Amino acid sequence: MYHSKRAELVESDFTGSAIDHDESSFRHAVMRALRITFVAGATTWAIALPIATVAVSRHEAPGSTVASWFALAVYAVSGLLCHQRPERSFHLLAVQLPVCARCVGIYAGAAMAALLFGAGKASTARGKRALPVGMNRIAVSASIVPIGITLVYE
Repeated sequence: MYHSKRAELVESDFTGSAIDHDESSFRHAVMRALRITFVAGATTWAIALPIATVAVSRHEAPGSTVASWFALAVYAVSGLLCHQRPERSFHLLAVQLPVCARCVGIYAGAAMAALLFGAGKASTARGKRALPVGMNRIAVSASIVPIGITLVYE
């Protein structure tokens, strides 16, 4: 009996249950940080696109105000991501958006999905039940709507 207890103690030392728990907690914290970063980044970018367009529509000299610097930065980054063809872009206040209609749909859909997914994960983390499968399907379908609108537009 003594030997088996000792074997259990020795075995538990090597199972690494405490290490596994710490690693799991670390992994959970990293995933949570990445999720928050993705939700914040996707929504910020989707909101920045029309704000930059409105800033350009004010016809201020480039670099003369914070808004014009912001618009300049958004249009510059967008130029690296998108072809920015006028005939394939939405226009707001007679100014072309920084990205084409397809990219607007992608970014708006990503922001909607990130917000819906992030909200679902946050409620699960607080101990509430996860969304039913049907609600998840509705959320994914809702995030596809902006892409569908751009397909109709083009």
